[in-house]
Amino acid sequence: MGTDTKFKKGQSGNPGGQRAIPKEVKDFLAGKTMEAARKLVLLLNSKDGNLRLKAANSILDRVYGKPDQAHTFNGDLGGKIVVKWQS
Repeated sequence: MGTDTKFKKGQSGNPGGQRAIPKEVKDFLAGKTMEAARKLVLLLNSKDGNLRLKAANSILDRVYGKPDQAHTFNGDLGGKIVVKWQS
C-alpha cells in the first residue's frame, strides 16, 4: 500500500523556507523585551502554580538555555536507540 503525496521524492513542501520576520516588527518587539521580562518575573508570584512554573521555565531557558533532551525509542529489532541533542 503506497502513500500518496503532492510532492515528488526529494522535493520540498516549503522550498522558500519560513518567511523572514520584517525588520520593523523585530525592532518593535526588541523594544519590548524588558517589559516582557518584568511580566515574567511578576508571574512568578501568581496564585496559579502552572503559570508560575511556565514563567520560571521561560526565565531559566532564556538565561541558561534549554536543557539537553534525550529520547529513547525501542527499535523494531529489539534494541534501544537513544537520541540526544542540544538546543
